[in-house]
Amino acid sequence: MAMIPEFPRFKKLEITDKPIIENFTKQYPPYSDYNFTSLWSWNTKDEAQVSILNGSLVIKFTDYITGEPFYSFLGSNETDNTVRRLLRWVKNTGATPILKLLPEYSIHNINSRDIITSEDSNNFDYILSVPDLMTYKGNKLGAKRNFVNRFKKKYRSTTHILNLSDEIVQEKIKDLFLLWAKHKSFSHEDIENEFAALSRVFTVAQCSQFITVGILSNENLIGFSINEIVGNGYAILHFEKADTVSYVGIYPYVMQETAKAIFSQECEFLNYEQDLGIPGLKKCKESYQPCAYLKKYILTVQDSAFSSI
Repeated sequence: MAMIPEFPRFKKLEITDKPIIENFTKQYPPYSDYNFTSLWSWNTKDEAQVSILNGSLVIKFTDYITGEPFYSFLGSNETDNTVRRLLRWVKNTGATPILKLLPEYSIHNINSRDIITSEDSNNFDYILSVPDLMTYKGNKLGAKRNFVNRFKKKYRSTTHILNLSDEIVQEKIKDLFLLWAKHKSFSHEDIENEFAALSRVFTVAQCSQFITVGILSNENLIGFSINEIVGNGYAILHFEKADTVSYVGIYPYVMQETAKAIFSQECEFLNYEQDLGIPGLKKCKESYQPCAYLKKYILTVQDSAFSSI
């Protein structure tokens, strides 16, 4: 990881960092926040920075909701020292000493009693069973199965694996995104960041293993999902949008077709990313009956220890 500087030096995230970061993150479960595609696409203001501390990957993030900067790390070597040095760094910036989006693997070796960890359930990654999504068998997924049957009975459609590098495909995806936003009555400001993130993902299409599933009806794109094969039996779903006004049941159908496509690439699990504490998003993700979660934590120290860090 020679191209990434040692803490306390940082460098801005660049596309050339992709192989270095992926070589590091493949040692761990596929936490969505540390996936390079996610880091790159949501870095819409070019503010993300990276560093190495005690062999761990340190990232300066920008909060998805508030836009405020914060720090996190992935790694489990000399954890107590890593935590204290990072908290001291944050404190010296004038901010409250706190670390966010800490993967569960990063806190396993913490021994200091004055370090406080708390679950950040709004940022847990939902892990879905791909075989379950392919069939929607059982009572818990009965509603999804019914929606798919209704969709297939009412509409004619075809499923395609799209070339995300194709500019025509990119324009069709953008058009559907904007149609989705119109149906949701979102303003330009509401969708600006997500639309920019979607556009940025196109820039890494040629150097990533994407499976982009498109559902077409009368040659119109009515639903899509952009998924990345990340190894160890996992894929990550980065983006999905559909025309729910014109096509009832389209989202469960997109998910089922997505599962079939990634299963052919030996994926058993799909990381459906976090819900960010948004009630509607939480309800949607829970409805797919996750088989596991990749937990993340918020970390700080006891009030009495602030002066010593």
